[in-house]
Amino acid sequence: PGRQATKIPAARVRSAAAQAILNQIELDIDRTWPRHRRMDDAARAELRRVLVALAHVEPDTGYCQGMNHVAATLLMFCPEKEAFAILLHFVRCVLPKGWYGSTLTASSVDARVLASLLERYDTALHSHMTMLGVDPTMLTTQWFLCLFVHCLPFSTALRVWDCVLLAGAQGPASTRGGHGADVLLRVALALLRAHRSPLLRARHAGEFVRIMVEATRSVEDADALLRLAFRPGGFLSRRELSTLRAAHHQAVEAELERIQVLRLRRRATRTSDGSGHKEAGAQSPSVTEAQEQASASTPHAPGSAWPGILLSR
Repeated sequence: PGRQATKIPAARVRSAAAQAILNQIELDIDRTWPRHRRMDDAARAELRRVLVALAHVEPDTGYCQGMNHVAATLLMFCPEKEAFAILLHFVRCVLPKGWYGSTLTASSVDARVLASLLERYDTALHSHMTMLGVDPTMLTTQWFLCLFVHCLPFSTALRVWDCVLLAGAQGPASTRGGHGADVLLRVALALLRAHRSPLLRARHAGEFVRIMVEATRSVEDADALLRLAFRPGGFLSRRELSTLRAAHHQAVEAELERIQVLRLRRRATRTSDGSGHKEAGAQSPSVTEAQEQASASTPHAPGSAWPGILLSR
């Protein structure tokens, strides 16, 4: 009985995963620049269609927070269909596979890569972060998933995007280079090094993060930031960077596997008593669990679990 209770029909899993994603998109649409004069009902409807369509055509990616800010930025400049096409290009070509999604594997790897880069190029700042217990993800989660658009001044973030898209266009069109993430690493390293003096005076992790958040909001000189980011000799070669990523990828995969084992053990504990009741606050299935199970099954059938995905016009 306990074994059967953990099995969910594939169609139900797909439907549950799709509904969980739709619910999260709805929540995030209301949080996306709520006071911006252009974010009216029509703009929110466009944002909704773009995000849902992306989750439909890229079921392994689905949706995660941060994509809403990227899509909303594109809609500031592009018609709906073009914004969707560019967002899809970001996911498929410009950024590494797994940058977005339920596990954020690639962006988690690059958070660790950033720590290694800082250790190499600014040992004092790296040591200070380690002493304070500052994990790079405390900064990079928002930086990397929003592509800095929610962190830097808007005009500066757009200059960073120019470089990201240019780097992502390198290599054969048929291959997924993901080199746009190299630029994000360069900019992240430059931001930390540019503000090292106040950061070295931080007395605890919270103060360190606060200083960095406030500092990024005031980076109006995009030229100076990019000169520092692309300074000759201030970054690894692409081959060295690839090797470093591969080493950290193994560590991230091992951590994700450990978390999955713990999750399965908790799920087995809840069902092994055969009582059939759920613990307080438990959901069945959760957003992450539904996405994980759905990604292992067949892709969503068009028009079944994804209502209203067709872009207008």
